[in-house]
Amino acid sequence: MSVSQIDIDDEALERAMALSKARTKKETVNIALRFYVEQQERAARISRPYGCCPTAPSTVARHTSDLGEHSVHDIA
Repeated sequence: MSVSQIDIDDEALERAMALSKARTKKETVNIALRFYVEQQERAARISRPYGCCPTAPSTVARHTSDLGEHSVHDIA
């Protein structure tokens, strides 16, 4: 694990802590990051066509580019 110093939206952090029942800011950020990654990976799996090899280069490239750049506001 690495150490990072970042600016975080205090209100969003408080809301996330309340919803997740996390006890620390660090725990809250780690929960949120894991949740975001899981949601994006799930969305990529769902959008794959049936019968396609999930490791085919064209499929992996297409799904990777589909994710693009997202902000916290993209998580619903």
